[in-house]
This record gives sequence, C-alpha cells and structure tokens, in this order.
Amino acid sequence: MEIKGIKGLFEIQRKLDNEIEAKHPASENEDRFEKRKLALLVEIGELANEQRSWKFWSADKKPRTIYQTTCNANVATHHYCEDCKEDVANKDTLKHFKKCEGILYPMRAKNPLLEEFVDCIHFLLSIGNFYADFEPNFYKEYEWEFESIGDSDVEYIPAQFNAIYRYASKLGGGHNEEFEAVIDIRNYEMVFDLFSGLSKQLGFTEAQIVDAYLKKNKINYERQANGY
Repeated sequence: MEIKGIKGLFEIQRKLDNEIEAKHPASENEDRFEKRKLALLVEIGELANEQRSWKFWSADKKPRTIYQTTCNANVATHHYCEDCKEDVANKDTLKHFKKCEGILYPMRAKNPLLEEFVDCIHFLLSIGNFYADFEPNFYKEYEWEFESIGDSDVEYIPAQFNAIYRYASKLGGGHNEEFEAVIDIRNYEMVFDLFSGLSKQLGFTEAQIVDAYLKKNKINYERQANGY
C-alpha cells in the first residue's frame, strides 16, 4: 500500500480504532476522548524520556536511537553470533556457518526514539478522527504535513515538549450539558504544528515517520489478535 504523507494515515488509524472499539466496546458513560488524550500525554512523556538531552543532571544525554533485541526470525533485521560476537546480515548466515558454528540469534534493530514518536502520532491521529466525526471539513482545512518547521537547535527541545504538553492538555472533546459537540480544532492544529517542529528537532523525515507508523500499526493489529 502506498501512503502519501501524514494525511493518508488518518484513515489507516480510523480502521485500527474501529478494530479496537469492536474488541473493547466502550461502557456506558465512558469518556474515550479523555482516555485518548491521557494516552497521548503519557506517550509524549515516554518520547521525552528517550530523547534525554534535557536531563541536565545526567552525564548520559544521548538520545536512544539504537537498540537491538532478539526476535522471531521472520522479522529479524540481522543475526548475532554467540561465539564470535559478530552481527551477521540475514543473507550471509549460511556463509557464516562455514567459518563459525556458533549459535546465531535473530535480532531486530530498533529506534526507540522514533518508535515513541509514532506512538504519539497514533493517538494524535485518533483524536483528529474524533474531531472529524463532528466537523465534515476537518481533513480539508489543513495541510496535515510534517514540513520540518521550527528550529532544529537541540536547546529548544525542552521548550518544544513543554509547549506540546501545554496545548495537548487543553484539547477539548466530548459533549457539553446540552449534548452539543465540544471540539477544539485550532488547538489541535497547534499540537500538530508543534509535533511537526519536534520532528525536525529529532531529525525525522516525514517518510521515516510514515514508514515507522505503518510498521507499528501492523504490530498493533497483531496485539489485538493476540489479546494484548
């Protein structure tokens, strides 16, 4: 499936949300919007924790962009030899056995910072789809692109995170006492813009974000199928 830009992810997210709603239907008077907003705020915190540059009290301020873990062979990005301690490309495993009989473990290389970023995007898109249910022109009135706006200086990252928290925490959703829809599209667009700026600060392109989102989306479907 070819996805062009961030805008194309809204419908993909809606399908996942529908899958989740079918398996975990909302109870009477349950406010799913507030739970989505809280989930977004939690994921923002987890993203900041992986970024680390703002931890002035720590000697380790390096962002967590590389992590390797064992995995199923069908999703391995490479293999690791227990004996010679080498990383072996998947295509070279047979060649490796000719010189070393060590056990090869399938490994998957991860970028925790990028994965946490797209976890935020999942819930950001989900909230956007909630707004779209009440505003027919929601998708048309904004570009919905990560154009790498904002300053890329790492020193601005704490302010960027704080701004995201400030505006995301004010996102309105649900209904008022007259059962009229209460939504805040302008505030939502501000949060989207701030994430766009943060993507530049973290060094992510839109293509990287889309690719990582689609990979995590597949995992989320697997989790639903496996009773996660």
